[in-house]
Amino acid sequence: MSLKMNLKKLVSKQLVTRSNSKVNLEDQEQSQNTCYEVIGSVIHLGKSIHVGHYVAYARKDGGWVYCNDSKIAKSLDPKLGKSYIFFLRRKEN
Repeated sequence: MSLKMNLKKLVSKQLVTRSNSKVNLEDQEQSQNTCYEVIGSVIHLGKSIHVGHYVAYARKDGGWVYCNDSKIAKSLDPKLGKSYIFFLRRKEN
């Protein structure tokens, strides 16, 4: 699954990376053809935000795994359309 997006519309002018260094997005050349691959998601299962459980799907070895409190298992049909949070990795052009 690939996703095209312009990060300038989604984040402030400075982005903090995993290494705690700041990246000024205005200094970055943003290509309209930048693609991102979905590598994980968090989903809420339940009737409301007050009742239910959070689970996750993650990419592993070209497939998907389902993760909850009691198991991790291969998933042939991840429910990404119900995700609250997506984890993305920029694809190299």
